[in-house]
Amino acid sequence: MPTTKRDTISSAVTGAVADRLSQRKTLSPVPESVRIDGKTCLVTGANSGLGKAVAVDLARRGGRVLMACRGGHPDAAEEVKRLSGSDAVAMLKVDLADLGSVQALCDRLESDVERLDIVVLNAGLMPRTGRRSAQGYELMFAVHFLANRLLINRLLSDGTIRPDSRSGRVPRIVLVASEAHRSAGPIDFDHFGAFTDYGLRDGLKHYGMSKLHLCTYAQELSRRLNPGGEVRVAVTSLCPGAVNSNLAREAPVLLKPLLHPIMRLFFAAPEKAAAPVTYACCADDLERRSGVYLHLMQEKGPSAEAMDEGAGARLWDESAALLARHVKGGEADGSGPMPHQRTGDARPVFRHLISSDAVEIEAPIERVWETLLDIDRYGVWNPFTTRVETTFEIGSPVDLYVKLGPIRLRQPERIEVVDPPRLLVWSTKVGHPLLVSARREQRLDDLGAGRCRYVTTDVFTGLLTPLVVLLFGRLVRRGFNDMASGLKRHSESLAGE
Repeated sequence: MPTTKRDTISSAVTGAVADRLSQRKTLSPVPESVRIDGKTCLVTGANSGLGKAVAVDLARRGGRVLMACRGGHPDAAEEVKRLSGSDAVAMLKVDLADLGSVQALCDRLESDVERLDIVVLNAGLMPRTGRRSAQGYELMFAVHFLANRLLINRLLSDGTIRPDSRSGRVPRIVLVASEAHRSAGPIDFDHFGAFTDYGLRDGLKHYGMSKLHLCTYAQELSRRLNPGGEVRVAVTSLCPGAVNSNLAREAPVLLKPLLHPIMRLFFAAPEKAAAPVTYACCADDLERRSGVYLHLMQEKGPSAEAMDEGAGARLWDESAALLARHVKGGEADGSGPMPHQRTGDARPVFRHLISSDAVEIEAPIERVWETLLDIDRYGVWNPFTTRVETTFEIGSPVDLYVKLGPIRLRQPERIEVVDPPRLLVWSTKVGHPLLVSARREQRLDDLGAGRCRYVTTDVFTGLLTPLVVLLFGRLVRRGFNDMASGLKRHSESLAGE
C-alpha cells in the first residue's frame, strides 16, 4: 500500500506496485508444521480475498475457524472446508457497517463460544464516494475502526477473550491495517466521527485516515491490556501489502479493465499475502510481544501519529463517547465491563452522553482516589460540586450541591459502584425512569510512574433527555471540565508536599 501522501486511485495502484516490487523479507514464514490445534479463531471479512486465505490457513493448521461475514456466504464456508481439509469451520453473519449487527454477533459468541484464542480483524472496503453507515458515520470509519472498537470491547468484557500470560494461552488480536495510514494525520478530534462527503478523488485520503484510527487504536489497546510490560493479550497490526482481492470492487467501470490485469500481475495472491497475518497468529515470537507492526514480512514501527500516546488516549475516550450513544448502559471504554444491548431489550427513547475532557494527573492514582472520597474538602478544589453528603455505601443516598453557571441546586442520587481506586458511579431518576435517568461515572486509569488519567461522564436517558440536554448540557460539560481541572491541580499540589 502507499507510503507517501496520495489521494487518487492511480497513485494508490502505483504505490502498491512499488511496494510489491521492492519488498524485502526479514521474517521467515511460519512453517506448515506449526499447529494451532484446540484454538478457536474468529476472522472477519473471511468470505473472499485475504480473509478467506487466512481462514483456510488457520483451519489447515488445526484451528476451529469462525468466519464472520456480511450476508453469511455459506458457500465460502464450504470452500474453506474443502481447501483446508477441516470441517471445524462455521459461518457467522455480521454487518460491520451496523453496530447493532456487531452487538448481535457478540451476543451469539458469548452464548456459543467458550473462548476465542485468535481474532483477525480483516474486513475492509473502499467506496467510490462518501457513504453513511447504519448509525450515520462515514462508512470506512465505521467498518475499519468503530465496529472493531466495539467488537473487541465486547469480546473482552464478555470474557470471550481472556487475558492470560501463560505460554501457549496468550490470546492474539490481529488488526489488518495499511501503510496508507502514513498518508493521514493527525486525527481531527474537533470533528471526530462527523460524516464528510467526498468523491472519487478523495477516497484514498479517507481510507488512510480510517487506517490511522485503526493503527492508533491498536497501540492504545496494547498499552491498556498489557500494563507493566507483561503480555496478557498480544496485539499486532499489519499491512499485508498489495493484495489481488476485491477491495477495488467499487472502482469506476471504465477503470476496471485497466485495474484487473495490473492487479493480477503485480499484486500478491491472497494466499501469499496472508503470510504476515499467519505470522501474527501463529509465530511463537509474537505471543511474547505486543504492539508490533508488520509491513509485508518486515517488522517496523507504525507512523509517529499512530504511536502518539496522547492521541491514543484521546481516541479511546472519544470513541467511547460515540459508542455510548448506541450501547445500552454507561461508558463504552473497554477498561472494565462494558454495558451492552441484548437482543430483545427495550432501548430508551432518547439517550445522550456528556463527557469531560480526559486529564492526565501527575499524582499516584491512590492519592487522586483519596481526593475524590475526601468530601469534606470538596469546597476547596471543586468549583462544580462544592459539597457532597454520602457514606459511599452501595445503595446509599448522595446529596450533591451543584453549581451550574448562575444556578445552584441540590441533586439527590444513589451510590451504584465504589471500585477503588478506579471507578465511582452514582445515578438518579426524575419520576418514572422513562422520563429521565442519569448515570454519572468518574474513572481513573493508572498510567504508571506516579501518574493517572481522570475522566467523568453522565449518560442521560428517557423522554425528557432532549430538554435536559438543551437546558443544561453545555453547563454540565463545562462543570465537568472545571472539576477535572480542579482535581488535577489539587492532587498534584498534595503529591508535591
